[in-house]
Amino acid sequence: MPLTRSAPTYQDAPTQTAQALGLPLAEPIEIKRRLAAIFASDVEGYSRLMGADEVATLDALTARREGYANDPQFDRKEAVRLARLALSIDDSDPETLARASVISAFIVGDSEAEIEMADRAVALNPNSWGTWQCRGHVYRIAGLPEEAIRSFECAIRMSPVDPRLYMTLTGIGQALIELRRFDEAIVVLKKALRQNLSYLATYRLLASAFAHLGRDAEAHDAAARVLEIDPAFTISAHIARGPKNVKLFIEGLRKAGLPE
Repeated sequence: MPLTRSAPTYQDAPTQTAQALGLPLAEPIEIKRRLAAIFASDVEGYSRLMGADEVATLDALTARREGYANDPQFDRKEAVRLARLALSIDDSDPETLARASVISAFIVGDSEAEIEMADRAVALNPNSWGTWQCRGHVYRIAGLPEEAIRSFECAIRMSPVDPRLYMTLTGIGQALIELRRFDEAIVVLKKALRQNLSYLATYRLLASAFAHLGRDAEAHDAAARVLEIDPAFTISAHIARGPKNVKLFIEGLRKAGLPE
């Protein structure tokens, strides 16, 4: 079932949730904006609106999520529920739309609706790194890697020195793998590593790309780094989390010798 626009069920959600969070009720528009950021899991937006430290906010959200770590089905349902709630609060906010489109792409898989949301987010704010970044993932998951790369490139143009560019570059790398452009993927992924040496997704993709090219020693090194960061990693568990249109990526992980 696709994410939809405002639902009557959530009519009192802003007031109820604001009370639960201890937010003042005197400024309903600002409360809605704050809640939209919270429910879209926008750590930076939430921190900015609340005047909070982003690192502390992320730590708090991480601690909250750890209580659900053993119940992935709950996590998935809860993510969809909160994304719908965010849209019911403000379905014209580009960041909320963008993040909801990604949540739906990963969990629901209604490509047409998700592309529509991502495109609308970009139309509402074409100068945002976040909206283009999310659009890139939506198109990548929909099996449209060329358009995904164009979106990621737009994200880079919007914020060329953004500290989160390693995520954008990693997205490009994954799209390039699905296009069988393994050499190019490695170049981009190495650039991502220079910005963040501990981002797990980059090592997974490097292991896959190296393996496809028969560069076994480098593939095994990248695979070893994956297991160093995440000792419990298995290919089957990764597949179970629902990545779509990543056949070549998964094949590369197997060639790299990561545990099934």
